[in-house]
Amino acid sequence: MKTTLAQRLKQARTQAGFSQKKLGDAIGVSQAAIQKIESGNAQTSTKLIEIAQALSVSPEWLASGLGESEIISDSKAVPAKQILKPDAYKVETLDIEASAGPGVMVLDDFIDTITAIEYSAEEAKRLFGGRPASTIKIITVKGDSMAGTFEPRDQIFVDVTVNHFDGDGIYVFVLDNQLYIKRLQMQYKRLAVISDNPKYETWHLEKSSIDGVFIQAKVLVSQSIKYKYHG
Repeated sequence: MKTTLAQRLKQARTQAGFSQKKLGDAIGVSQAAIQKIESGNAQTSTKLIEIAQALSVSPEWLASGLGESEIISDSKAVPAKQILKPDAYKVETLDIEASAGPGVMVLDDFIDTITAIEYSAEEAKRLFGGRPASTIKIITVKGDSMAGTFEPRDQIFVDVTVNHFDGDGIYVFVLDNQLYIKRLQMQYKRLAVISDNPKYETWHLEKSSIDGVFIQAKVLVSQSIKYKYHG
């Protein structure tokens, strides 16, 4: 009988003796992200390989239900840390849908173009100020609402440990079950929600509405992607 990703994940997690929170902690995502996959609200995840490694199951089986054996023997299992070069600092894509949680509408502002980028430890320290790799994620921007600061197809690097407003800056946040990436600026008792592209209007949240903003991450760095074709 063909099973779904949700069923296979729950089966593997239960057999491994992991709670949703323990599995989330092991791979660097929230419990809500795991719950969203198990409930069937997320049909895939950029974290499937890490989930499979944490639960000692075949990534192919977890993703598709195919494969001769569900369980990887100890001799074949490869710990995630051994995949990286000794001094590598690996930044992975933020699973937007899983991060946002069940019922959240992800607007057409994000696309997947890469799965991870590796940096030397020295370069990572320069870029991210010594933050652990597990706290930094990549998002590729599609929309133009922040044009002038970053353009469509640019990569932005976010700190997923920031889940509250900690001063003016650019944030990934949920409001009224929609996911946004905007500049937030406190203006007296109102929170201004700013699109750096001037063709989009700034809007304001009164104090009574600010509690409805659920911050997912804060933008630290952006990287412009410009392709040149040579033949």
